[in-house]
Amino acid sequence: MFTIKKYKTLDYDMIKSWWDLQNEIGPTKEMLPLESTYILCLKDKPILCVSLYFTNIKEYCYIECFVGNPDAKGLARREGTKILFDYICAVAKQKGYKKVVCLSHNEVLTKYYMSLGLNPTLTNVTTFCKVL
Repeated sequence: MFTIKKYKTLDYDMIKSWWDLQNEIGPTKEMLPLESTYILCLKDKPILCVSLYFTNIKEYCYIECFVGNPDAKGLARREGTKILFDYICAVAKQKGYKKVVCLSHNEVLTKYYMSLGLNPTLTNVTTFCKVL
């Protein structure tokens, strides 16, 4: 049975370890919003985490930091991803947002996002950042 709970700062080390085990750079603790980061559990075992980043306009919000427990594989992970994705979309819609947006450079993830109903918008885009 799947359940969804809100992320707490005490969950950070677990979430960070998932990023580390996949050799990816994860978000810092400060980057995960307490009010809009969710953890999906299967039989009380955390298997997925995702954050919604709300913008100051209701046209769109961002999906970021979608990560899974490397031990969670197969059907449970696929079903859980769909459940968690539908949940965050419902949260965004309930808050008045019209669209959810996410970014990916990974071809496998791109295809998977499309299977969830997301449509590609830009290709061959480089992201830029300046530390302040």
